[in-house]
Amino acid sequence: MISLKQMTQLAASSTEVWRILQLDLTKDWVAAPGDLKNNPERPAVQLQRDRKLLWDLTFRLKITLEDEGTNSALKARMLVDGARKLETLDLQMLPAREDKNRHAQLVKDYQIGFDSICAVLDEEGSESLIETFNYPEHVLALAEYAQLRREHTGLESRGAALEKIIEEALEESADAEHDCACVEAFLGRRNAHGGIVIASSLLLAAVFFFKIFQFFTLVVGSLGLILLLVGLYFRRSQSILFDAFEGGLKLKVSRLNPSGFRAIRERLVKAQENLKVLKLRMDVISDELKIIKAKLAKVVALERSWPSLTDSEIDKSVQMMTERCQQFFGESGARLILQNKLEITLL
Repeated sequence: MISLKQMTQLAASSTEVWRILQLDLTKDWVAAPGDLKNNPERPAVQLQRDRKLLWDLTFRLKITLEDEGTNSALKARMLVDGARKLETLDLQMLPAREDKNRHAQLVKDYQIGFDSICAVLDEEGSESLIETFNYPEHVLALAEYAQLRREHTGLESRGAALEKIIEEALEESADAEHDCACVEAFLGRRNAHGGIVIASSLLLAAVFFFKIFQFFTLVVGSLGLILLLVGLYFRRSQSILFDAFEGGLKLKVSRLNPSGFRAIRERLVKAQENLKVLKLRMDVISDELKIIKAKLAKVVALERSWPSLTDSEIDKSVQMMTERCQQFFGESGARLILQNKLEITLL
C-alpha cells in the first residue's frame, strides 16, 4: 500500500499548481510573510503564524475525515496536502512543549487518517492515486503549452506578414526620399541662380555709383562679388546633383509648382513615419515571441514529448487526463483540484 511519506515526497517535487489546501496565513496578522525578513519581531510573528497553521490543520483533518460527501481518493489527496504543510514547519520555531506535542500528534493523526482511507481503497485504487497525483499539473501545463504554441504560430504569421509590409514601406520611403532629393537639387539650383542674379545686380550698381559713393560701392561690390562666387559654386554643385537623376523625374520636377514641392516633401515625411510605426510593431511582436519561447521552454520541461504532438493529439491528451481525474476523484473532486484554472474547459 502506498505510504503517506511517498506521497508527500511526490508533492514536494511538483510545481504545486494543483494545490488544494489554500491557507490564508496573512489574514489578521501583524505582518505579511514578505515583511518578516528584516523585522526584529520576526520570531514572535513566525511563532504566531505556525501556531495558527497547526490549529488550521487540526480543524481541516477533522472535517476531511468526517465529510461523507467526499470520495476516499479526494480525501487522501487533501490529507497529502495537510501532511506536506506539516513537513514544511520549522520545529525550532516551536519552542513550547505544547506546540511540539501538537505537531507530533498531528503527524500521527494524518498518518492514521491516510492509512485508513487507503485501506478503504483497494490496491488498484492506491496505484491510481499515484497515477493521477500529478495529472492536474500536467493537464494545466499541456493546455498552457497548446495555447502558447498557437500564440507563437499566430505571432510568427503576423511577423511574416508585417515583414512584407515593412519591405513595401521601405521601398515607398526610398522612392519618396529619391524624389525629394531631386526636388531639393532643383530648388537649390534655382535658388543659386536667383542669388547669382542678385549678386550681379549688386556688382552693376557698384560700377554705376562708383564715382559718386566710392566707399559704399566698394562694400556693395565686394559683397556682390562674394555672393556671385558662392552662387556660381552652389549652382554648379546643385546642377551636378540634379543632372544625375533620370530625365523623366527631372522633367516632372521642373514642371511642379510650390504646392507640388510641398506634396513631395509631405509624402517623404508620411512614408518615414509609417515605416517607424511598422518597425515599432515588429519590435513588439519580437519581444512577445521571446517571452512565449521562454514560457514554452519552461512548460516543456515537464514532458519532452509534447513538441512532437499535433494540436489534435494535445487536445485528446488533455481530455484523456481530465477524464481520468474525473473518474478517480469524481467530477466534483476534479473540479476542486482544478478550481479557477481557466485553461481547462472540459470540466
